Amino acid sequence: MVVKKFVIGPIETNCYLVYDKKVGVLIDPAVFDKQVLEFIKSNQLKIEYILLTHGHFDHVSGAADFAKELETKICLHPDDLSLTKGLAKSFGKMWGYDSKSFKPDILLKDGQQFKIGDLDFKVIHTPGHSQGGVSLYFEKQEILFSGDTLFAGSYGRTDLPGGDEEKIFASIKKLLKLPPETKVYPGHGEETTVHEEIRYY
Repeated sequence: MVVKKFVIGPIETNCYLVYDKKVGVLIDPAVFDKQVLEFIKSNQLKIEYILLTHGHFDHVSGAADFAKELETKICLHPDDLSLTKGLAKSFGKMWGYDSKSFKPDILLKDGQQFKIGDLDFKVIHTPGHSQGGVSLYFEKQEILFSGDTLFAGSYGRTDLPGGDEEKIFASIKKLLKLPPETKVYPGHGEETTVHEEIRYY
């Protein structure tokens, strides 16, 4: 399993390319970044899904262009559909994001299982930063992509539309029940582990 991190967009979002045997997924394409596209094409990767951990503009603004270029499917939890439209979408322009409209091909749900190449992972619904926030867990590899739910030594803000402090703490407690060795790749900042984060909660 290969995890390639690209830090892209004005707010420096972690966009992850995860693949095995030339088949992979793209997680949280903040903007349509040519460096990311060139890496995918030069390595002849087949991207099965674009996975959005939540609907905030700094995680989804490149989804439509990447989906078109790579001929792949966009996945988002239905509780965050409203964040990709109207005022929530327009707010991104203030930060320099040009988000094209898109309609998810797959609506994510808690416990949903996916397979790419020889890799299996599941969706964990982790609301709090947004209502439809999800984390992606690769159990065999003990790897978690936590979006903006859990950061190294911190957690996602809850004062944005759809935020809920009580829910985010419940979501974090759920994630911290995973094996301590689980490596956590957050939506912003550096990687951490479940073991490292347990001490804060």
